[in-house]
Amino acid sequence: MASSSSSSLHLLSFFFTIVLAFISVYSKTFKPPKPSAFIFPIKRDEKALQFYTSLDMGTHTNYIDVVIDLGGQFTWLDCDQYYSSTYRHVRCWSPKCKATIGGDGASCIDCNEKPHRPGCTRNTYALSSYNPKTSMFTVGGVGEDTMQVSSTDGNVYLLDENMRRFTFACGVKDLLSGLANDLEEF
Repeated sequence: MASSSSSSLHLLSFFFTIVLAFISVYSKTFKPPKPSAFIFPIKRDEKALQFYTSLDMGTHTNYIDVVIDLGGQFTWLDCDQYYSSTYRHVRCWSPKCKATIGGDGASCIDCNEKPHRPGCTRNTYALSSYNPKTSMFTVGGVGEDTMQVSSTDGNVYLLDENMRRFTFACGVKDLLSGLANDLEEF
């Protein structure tokens, strides 16, 4: 009887070793497919005749509705309502600032409020925006934060991706009025 349990133990040990070797080799050679697109749920506001989606941004789950502006350079958010410990402002004349403006002149803004917060920081790269619904023009600081998005390779859903430096501009609530569902972001 002892030899039967001993041989079963040896067989189990051998099988376990083979499985571990296979996993080790497979994990080193397996490369998940690269995403070819990101997936966002698109909704339509019938009253404003605009499309919008929700973004999962920041350190805590901050689902933010944003209007889809295919002609805009950045997504604009109401930063007075945005809180995240992973938010970082884009500094004036930083490589990201220079790349965005193509090497030409940049606008910089400073905010003296304490404590600093998204939309109110010193030495921040600034962009201008125009809301045609209200005829309002404003300048806002540019920031970046993490964003979770779902991805696909074009055939199947792949993974939730963590984009570490999603760039956006900070607006004011008045700039955002008149948009889809009276969004506080766009």
